[in-house]
Amino acid sequence: MRAIVTGLVVGLFCATGFAEMMANPVYEAWAACKLGTSVTIKMTNKLEDVEDSTTQEEKLVEVTPEQVVIAVTTSEGIVVDGSTQALPSSKVTIPAKVEKELAPLARQFQRSNAKVSGMKESKETVEVKGKKVEATKYEYAVEVRQGDGDTLSAKVKCWMSKEVPGGVVREEVNVERPEKVTGVREVTDYKKEAK
Repeated sequence: MRAIVTGLVVGLFCATGFAEMMANPVYEAWAACKLGTSVTIKMTNKLEDVEDSTTQEEKLVEVTPEQVVIAVTTSEGIVVDGSTQALPSSKVTIPAKVEKELAPLARQFQRSNAKVSGMKESKETVEVKGKKVEATKYEYAVEVRQGDGDTLSAKVKCWMSKEVPGGVVREEVNVERPEKVTGVREVTDYKKEAK
C-alpha cells in the first residue's frame, strides 16, 4: 500500500512542453551546498481511510554545471503481506536548466506529459526546525495523462525557500482523479554547509 501511494503522490506529476529554458531553482538550492549536505523529509499519504508515513533522507552526492545528483534513502520499509520490506536507495538527477514555466515546480512535477493551470504565487513565513524561513508559496492544478490512458488530476501547494537544501520546504498534493489520494512532504531537519 505505502509503495503504491508514495509512488503515486511523489512521482505522479511533472510538467513540460514549453521551449524557453531558465535556471532550475531546485538545482540552485542544492548546488549552493557542499557535498554531503542533507535534508530529512516526513512523507504522509492517505488513500481512502488508510494513512501511512515514512521518513526520507536526501543527500547531495554530485554537483556539476549541468546537474546535481541526490541520493534518496527511505528509513522505513513498506509492509507487504504483513512483513516489512526495506525500500532500496536511489539516486535522482536534477538538471541545472528547466523550462521557464516549470521553474516554480518541485522536481517531481517537472515532466513533459502534464498540464499546469491556475498558478498562484505568494510569500509566506514558515517554520522549519524551529526556525522561521521566508518562502514562496505556489498553488496550482495539474493534470497528467498516464501510460494506461487515465488522466490524473490534482491540486498542489508547494512552499520553496533557498534557505533549505533542495529548496522545497513543504508540499501538499490532493489527487482528485482517478481516486482520491492526499500526500504531504515536509522538511523536518537539514544539515546545510554553504560552499
